[in-house]
Amino acid sequence: MTDLVNLLSKLVDSHGNIQVPGLMDLVAPLTEDEKTLYGGISYSMENLHESLGSTASIHPSKERTLMARWRYPSLSIHGIEGAFSTPGAKTVIPAKVIGKFSIRTVPNMESADVNRLLFDYIKKEFAKLNSKTTMNIELQHDGKWWVASPKHWNFSAASKAVKQVFGVEPDMTREGGRYVSRNLIDSFLMMMTMMSRIAN
Repeated sequence: MTDLVNLLSKLVDSHGNIQVPGLMDLVAPLTEDEKTLYGGISYSMENLHESLGSTASIHPSKERTLMARWRYPSLSIHGIEGAFSTPGAKTVIPAKVIGKFSIRTVPNMESADVNRLLFDYIKKEFAKLNSKTTMNIELQHDGKWWVASPKHWNFSAASKAVKQVFGVEPDMTREGGRYVSRNLIDSFLMMMTMMSRIAN
C-alpha cells in the first residue's frame, strides 16, 4: 500500500501538472489564433466556484482554467482497489492493491507514445523505492481524442443560426476531450461532424 501511494503521488502535483517526463511535449502547441478564443467565452471563475461550492480552484484565471479543462491533458487518480474504504477503523494490511488513474489525452497525443512514457516513468520510480514488493502496470482501455476547427463551415452555419434564433453569439468550446464514437462517425462518413449543446 505504501509503495502504491508513493507511486500515485509522483504522477501529478497539487497544481494539476502531470509529472511524467516528455508527456507535455506530445501536446499540440497553443497558437495565437486559438488563444484569442478563450477570452470571449461566457464563463467566469465565479461560475466555477459556484459549481464547486468552494473557491479552491487550481488555476487563477478563466482562460487558464478553460485551457486546462479543454486543450491540455489531465491526469486523475480514481481510487485504490483492495484498500479499506468503509467507515470505521481497521488495521488489516491488504496483500494486494490496485491503483486506478486515467489520462485525458488531447491533440496531438498518441496512445502508444503516452503509454511508453508513462510505463517507463512508473517503472523507474518504482525501482527507486528498492521495494520487496512487485509491481505491474497495464492499460485497461483507451480512445483517441476528437477536436474540430471552429472556423469550419459547419460551425459558421451553426453560429449564424444560433444568433438568428437566440440573439446571442454561441461559445465555441472544446469540452469532452475524447469521443471514440465521434472519430468512428467522421471516418465512416468521410466528413467532419459537429457537436452542439443548447443551454440557458
